[in-house]
Amino acid sequence: MMYKSPKLFLRSGLAMAVLACGTAAGNVWAQQNYFTGLDPHIFVQNMPPPKGHPSYVRAQQMLDCQDLLDEISDLESAGQARSVQDLELPEVQQRIFFLEVRKILCQDVPPEDRPLIQKLMTEAALAGDPGARTFKAVEKLVHEESSKKWNDPASENAKIAAKELLGLAMTGDPVAMSYAYEITVTDRYHLYDPVESAAWKLVLSPDPSAEMIDNYITGELLSNNVSPGNVDREKVFARAQIIFDACCAVRP
Repeated sequence: MMYKSPKLFLRSGLAMAVLACGTAAGNVWAQQNYFTGLDPHIFVQNMPPPKGHPSYVRAQQMLDCQDLLDEISDLESAGQARSVQDLELPEVQQRIFFLEVRKILCQDVPPEDRPLIQKLMTEAALAGDPGARTFKAVEKLVHEESSKKWNDPASENAKIAAKELLGLAMTGDPVAMSYAYEITVTDRYHLYDPVESAAWKLVLSPDPSAEMIDNYITGELLSNNVSPGNVDREKVFARAQIIFDACCAVRP
């Protein structure tokens, strides 16, 4: 199991919009050269305010600005190896555009403020912010598991963090949702449930289908000695509907 750093997934409201542009809608924008001639300053002015506790929103922005410098460096390195024609590709133009947007948003985030991230996340988590609680839970899980060998049992703290992430996933937190399948497909955290894991795989899939689930059940679950009577398509789809209704059907 790959334990993902909390920093890897937690981003400002802008960066979540950048991630959304990886969806089908974002790809259509890129294919239609949507970003050609678009002014990033005007885009920023029309962005909706990010949701969440003020301390969480600020901490997210700081995290995104930390990552921005690395991404700019990566893009510049890639640009040196690209031809002029490559730089005109819609997907490249899309990335360049959003990097410019993020530069604008990071103008009011001085580097000396970034050590405040942990303090702000703790404040927001204590206030009940789901994103901040997810950040702290992922941080705890990564910390507990990073020192373990693959066959070492999980610590009690890791089990507590995994259980909290599963609960947060049901609220629709996107980072917690990204962990839901991984922590239910193994008994490492005493949360193993073949129907639950298959349901999360269905909910998280960009192209859910009965065929996908049938292949998963026969190819992955049953090959791992899961009894056919314990998991079938109808159970998976019923549970996936419950999960979707809770986490995703109505988003604030």
